[in-house]
Amino acid sequence: MGGREEKADVLLSFAGRVLHAGECAYLCAEEAVMEILGMRDPAQGEEVVYRGMKWKNCSIGEAERRRREIGFTINTEAQQEAWVANLDLDENVLLASRFERRESPPAMRRRADEWARHFGLSDGIPDLRPGAVDRGDQIRLQWVRALMRDPLRLLVLERPLESAPAEAIPRLIDTIAVRLDAGSAVLWVEESRPNFRRLGLDPVTDW
Repeated sequence: MGGREEKADVLLSFAGRVLHAGECAYLCAEEAVMEILGMRDPAQGEEVVYRGMKWKNCSIGEAERRRREIGFTINTEAQQEAWVANLDLDENVLLASRFERRESPPAMRRRADEWARHFGLSDGIPDLRPGAVDRGDQIRLQWVRALMRDPLRLLVLERPLESAPAEAIPRLIDTIAVRLDAGSAVLWVEESRPNFRRLGLDPVTDW
């Protein structure tokens, strides 16, 4: 019984590492989102297993459904990869949620605007192209996009504090803590290990 429960609790495994529901882990790397999402092969040749399945064994439809359970931020030094360039930021933020069809478009927009205001964007999500918005606003909008996933089983955060306004960071940390309590797993990806205790996010497992 215990072995089956432990296996069911595993959300993500890769290269001998295991991440469980409700666990926060730190991965020392420059980037990892594309590998975790199964959209790029890991350099080490190891296969990523998400919720008991290798990405290569998923049908296209099943892979897309599973990816919509994973919220992420992308390294701001590769910001051009963070957004669909020919869509406005409001369209980018809501894109995955529209496929989920769990709520009406106006309800999705209201929820996204609420998250944006929660992180200090008083006008909600802007209907502007990514290049028209500064990096501090862009990273907060990446937070919003990540948190719009429903269900949200996993957060993969590449350098999520890069360029973020200092006053917004405690709200993100508090939100991460709430998601962990709700059973989401968090994988924090950065080349240098942040002082998680000082941030108020502890314990964090080295992955």
